[in-house]
Amino acid sequence: MKIQVRQPYKIHPAKLKRYEMHYKIPASQAVIVPLKELDDEVSCDVRWQDAAGNTYLVENTLFIKANLIPINSMLDDQLYDIWNFYYNNHEKGE
Repeated sequence: MKIQVRQPYKIHPAKLKRYEMHYKIPASQAVIVPLKELDDEVSCDVRWQDAAGNTYLVENTLFIKANLIPINSMLDDQLYDIWNFYYNNHEKGE
């Protein structure tokens, strides 16, 4: 599977529980941003926002490429907004 670095992904629905338990993250609410490819895995930033609006970051988290799916900006608008704020806008110098 081809992964695009610095693009937004989410965890495959069938793998949510595994990653929630392993990394102690709210997997269904997290945007995954691959930063470095490592064979069939990627090192990623994991970001999410809680109900109070606090944003969290876990860096250098390994994911199997096949367990990630691209975010659809229309269907996953909250995840896309987090990615857009921290990664897309900052790339353009905003």
